[in-house]
Amino acid sequence: YSIRLTVDGKTSTAPLTIKMDPRVKTSVAGLQKKFQAETRMASVMTESGGALRQGGSIRAQLEKLSALPNANASTKEAIEALQKKLTALLGASGGFFAPPSPDVTLGRLNGQASTLYMQIWQADAEPTAAQMEALSATERDREDVLKRWNDFRNSDLPGLNRVLREANVPEVQLEADLHPEEPQEDEE
Repeated sequence: YSIRLTVDGKTSTAPLTIKMDPRVKTSVAGLQKKFQAETRMASVMTESGGALRQGGSIRAQLEKLSALPNANASTKEAIEALQKKLTALLGASGGFFAPPSPDVTLGRLNGQASTLYMQIWQADAEPTAAQMEALSATERDREDVLKRWNDFRNSDLPGLNRVLREANVPEVQLEADLHPEEPQEDEE
């Protein structure tokens, strides 16, 4: 690399060599393994985080729909059934104080991936055998829960929307803007 500095129209250039911190004794192969593990967990966090955002939007819309006075009993039952499926996928609302689910949820998957990412990231060392085992388990959980999430999005949600359409009730969108911005006023 080279560095260029310009001050008062005068430019100076000097070479720059980047070297590994001499205190780090991890091999290049070990650092590559660390990077690959971090990349894999970042991918899980991104996918599960996106699904959690969509699921949160759906959850909020379902809560509003369940309070509609003009919805008939069968529509309310369909909404309730989808809410239960969604809770089983996302995990119970309530964050840390929510009861744990026996099944893998998107919330638990995201938390596991985030925790593992931070454990691997914080040290300039090759991931331990236990961390690599946890990484494999997290990726297996990812396959399971994301398959269930995709089935929910592609089958269950459209099924509910058909019921809602027939009942003349607003449909549930994957990502609804629940807090529309207020119009901006011109400042003078």
